[in-house]
Amino acid sequence: RALGLFSFASDQSFVNMSRSFDSPLAVGQTFSLDLAVNFRSGLKGMHLTDAAATRLFSFTVGDLGSGDDYTVENAATGNGSIGNAYSNVTAFSLAFTQTSAAGGTWSITRSGGIADLDTGTYTGAPERFEVFHFNGPGGSEQDLFVNNFMIVPEPVFGLFSLTGWLLLIGRRRRV
Repeated sequence: RALGLFSFASDQSFVNMSRSFDSPLAVGQTFSLDLAVNFRSGLKGMHLTDAAATRLFSFTVGDLGSGDDYTVENAATGNGSIGNAYSNVTAFSLAFTQTSAAGGTWSITRSGGIADLDTGTYTGAPERFEVFHFNGPGGSEQDLFVNNFMIVPEPVFGLFSLTGWLLLIGRRRRV
């Protein structure tokens, strides 16, 4: 539920982590995570992809290509800058809710010195997320931290499996 991506003190360093879901988001499910950043050196952020690794949504922080900005890309709506005001205690809470088989809504709530809410839509069925950190100059203030990633409600097949197991146990006791 939590991890950190640590920068290296060398040019062209890259670290990433990806995590697949058990199945694509179902209608009514929400995937959420929190990202914490301090300095915007290098390029860091996250991608949300489908089973074919097509990017459905990207959120980036950094001065490589985005000009010390916080940006959204690859979404159906809401692409572009969500602001570039700096705070060294910034945290972003991202949420993706599948509203139909064809896509859903996203939101980014910023806290920690600067309050902001940005929203939009994405197309597709998310099945994986990736966080990355590229070309950081080194030092803990450059790192990217990811916390509280989860899907709610939990996939229904897990509940059916538990219910079936409980029924089987109950049936055994009656015999």
